Amino acid sequence: MNLALELVNSEWWRGRPGGVVDQLDDDAWVASFADRTGLGKLPPLARADRRALKQLRATLRALVERSSEVGLADLDAYVAAVPVRRRVVATSLVSEPVVRDWRWACAEIAASFVELTADGDPDRIKVCANHECQWTFYDESKNRSRRWCGAASCGTADKVRRFRARRAAARRE
Repeated sequence: MNLALELVNSEWWRGRPGGVVDQLDDDAWVASFADRTGLGKLPPLARADRRALKQLRATLRALVERSSEVGLADLDAYVAAVPVRRRVVATSLVSEPVVRDWRWACAEIAASFVELTADGDPDRIKVCANHECQWTFYDESKNRSRRWCGAASCGTADKVRRFRARRAAARRE
């Protein structure tokens, strides 16, 4: 699980105009997101923090969709905004935030995307081919041919939709 892709997927598409559900507007979902992604317990999301998360999500989505207006350097403002201190733990050196807040969470999310593109192949970051989904995923398939976020859900729905369209077109002929 990648923090950045999880944030991008906090916008749930319903395949029709106005069909987007923004999970960042749901405080319970946001708390669950922080917990399940390893960010831990964070203070309640203030209005400015929510705006920053939504802006970061928009930047990440633009990066995933390879928009020409956005580059990895746009994530620097998030990463650089948080002071960190270095500590010796056991026999290694670790960096930790001075304050664990939503600014720090944004920095961690932005850094996770940079690490994903640096350690992996940026071309493997894809958007689900099911137009009613639009979730992002990292294609780990051997031949890089994965098209859907989930073959059992979106893959099946997309295949059924295309089959029915072909069948309807054949009936009209």
